[in-house]
Amino acid sequence: MNFANKLKYLKKIDLINASLESGSDRLLQLMNKGFIMKEFWDFYNEVNTINKKNFYLSIISGFPTETIDDCMETIKVIKKVRPKLVNINTFLDSVYTPAHQLKQLSEEEINKHTKVYTKSLRKNFIRYMVNLDE
Repeated sequence: MNFANKLKYLKKIDLINASLESGSDRLLQLMNKGFIMKEFWDFYNEVNTINKKNFYLSIISGFPTETIDDCMETIKVIKKVRPKLVNINTFLDSVYTPAHQLKQLSEEEINKHTKVYTKSLRKNFIRYMVNLDE
């Protein structure tokens, strides 16, 4: 029995905090997350078959090479999940991570992507927090 299969029967666990980071398979691969969106949706659908679970989602705004299209993919996921809270973390480069080798977004681009997320979340009445990594 897999983990999702066990979770779906548990009534006491009704909140799952998921570090999704992005709804874009391209970015998930660059982040070395170890899953693709199909696997996330398989998990999500499985855990919700018997006892509906609430989610908190964490995403990264401004990961290197992130495009507005990537942001829109993430927003699609958020709209479908309807989490209790979205934690938006702005990307902060570090020379100690593989992401440092990728083309970095400017501070202006990161702020633009964060605004795309917050505007959509407000419009869809989804609670969020923004963590500015400075």
